[in-house]
Amino acid sequence: MFNDQQIELFMSLFRGRDDVYARRWEKDGRSGYTPAYEFDWTEFMAHKRRGGSMKDFENKKLIPLTEETIRGHLTGQNIVGVYPILKDNTSYFLAADFDGDTWKAEALALLKNVPRSDSPRILNVPDLVMADMSGFSFSIRILVTKSADRA
Repeated sequence: MFNDQQIELFMSLFRGRDDVYARRWEKDGRSGYTPAYEFDWTEFMAHKRRGGSMKDFENKKLIPLTEETIRGHLTGQNIVGVYPILKDNTSYFLAADFDGDTWKAEALALLKNVPRSDSPRILNVPDLVMADMSGFSFSIRILVTKSADRA
């Protein structure tokens, strides 16, 4: 089990918007992420029967990202994602995905070219290289100490 300090550390390293998070879905062999909403399911299904979709369904409310949501993610109860671009168009971390046979060379080229000594905003921790859920794509997360303008 994760204690409160561990949850807070995780949330500080992978911080993004706290007013919403992404919820992973799977259907008919496809998968993806969508904003987590609170809504009346019966009302939404009636809207959908009239040709509507979640995108144009107005009676929904974004669910904020909480410590409990992250605890569930870390213990495998759910799979969530963060929205790293903040409302002021800045971010606390850089994420880059690499696919295909050249992923390793491309990832190493990125890591080689990230400014270090002249950039006090880059945290002095190892960059994170992670396989995605399929195992065929890889991501790099570079953590920064304060929000940086999106390029």
